Amino acid sequence: MTPTRLVLDAGPLIALFFAQDRDHEAVRNGFARLISTQTRFIVPAAILLEASKRLFFLEGRQVMRRATAVMLDQFNIVDVDEQELRQALDTANQLEGWNGTLEDAIVANVALRLKVPLWTMNYRDLAAFQSIEFWNP
Repeated sequence: MTPTRLVLDAGPLIALFFAQDRDHEAVRNGFARLISTQTRFIVPAAILLEASKRLFFLEGRQVMRRATAVMLDQFNIVDVDEQELRQALDTANQLEGWNGTLEDAIVANVALRLKVPLWTMNYRDLAAFQSIEFWNP
């Protein structure tokens, strides 16, 4: 089933714009399917920055800038305020032995708060959030 709204982690964004990514074709097909059903994409600002930085290192300045422009135009970017940053830090501290990043905690918290499925390639760290509904193509 295709969701009406979907929170995106950095992995699918990077794979979409980095043609050499091993998941590039599957991610392109997934986005095509989602776009055809008019799914609304939600990206926390911290995730957009994480994906942009990675694309800069993988593909260079021009690809990073074009990809960032597309993300800003096509996706609903969700700001993360100080309270949400503190909540992400609290979440990370409460999960004993968890090796995820603050970006992981932010994207998980946004998906949980909005009650929206999450598309990630990082199930290892995000599986700690047992009440998240994951989506994949």
